[in-house]
Amino acid sequence: YPFPSSGHAIPLLDFAKALVSRDVQVTVLVTPRNLPLVLTNFSPLLQTHLLPSPEFSNPNLNMHVTMITFMHHHHHSLIVDWAQAQAQPTPSSAVISDFLLGWTHLLARDLCWDKDI
Repeated sequence: YPFPSSGHAIPLLDFAKALVSRDVQVTVLVTPRNLPLVLTNFSPLLQTHLLPSPEFSNPNLNMHVTMITFMHHHHHSLIVDWAQAQAQPTPSSAVISDFLLGWTHLLARDLCWDKDI
């Protein structure tokens, strides 16, 4: 689950490809802006789940703080709902996220998953 910036997404996508090359099923949670960075034809083990792009209602606020706040408040519940719907036949088991998204440890806790940074 990368911060929605190509400089943050590319290293996590490289890590996802390394996991897939070891026969690990990976789902990349991605916003529309970074979707073109994910090579979905790389392997059937690599899937994507599209999340809404962060919205900036107040241009006077710090863009990064606003983005992280939006992601926490809007993506958390969407990810929980998605993960619970995906629980069969093979449930997800870990969250690997960008270090800027520290709130994802709460997501992992809510889903009883491991958390890796």
